[in-house]
Amino acid sequence: MKNQKISLENSLRDVEARYSAQMEQLNGVLLHLELELAQTLAEGQRQTQEYEALLNIKVKLKAEIATYRHLLEDGEDFSLSDALDSSNSANCPEDNHPQGRGWQCGVRDQRHQSSETLRLRRRLPWELRKQ
Repeated sequence: MKNQKISLENSLRDVEARYSAQMEQLNGVLLHLELELAQTLAEGQRQTQEYEALLNIKVKLKAEIATYRHLLEDGEDFSLSDALDSSNSANCPEDNHPQGRGWQCGVRDQRHQSSETLRLRRRLPWELRKQ
């Protein structure tokens, strides 16, 4: 009976040791999988942000293409100097111009420009990029 008790105790210790070793192995696998999951989630978030940025660029490019198409189809009165003047006036405060108020970087106040020129200037592609 004593031998049987010793044998069962030894068997119990062996089972506990194997169980402990298996638990350590499974915990290692679990940690590895959790790390892999975190990396996958981070990669998914990065790809989502990249996709949103590309989608935003696509929308802006489509708007720019539409503007150019509109200018090519309907912009007989449009000239490159109009585009350059509009670009310069967007970057220059009128109060600091040597000609005083009513001038914007050498371009006369917009009240003196044709409504067609004003309409075209409102839709210039570089103004779309500022949005």
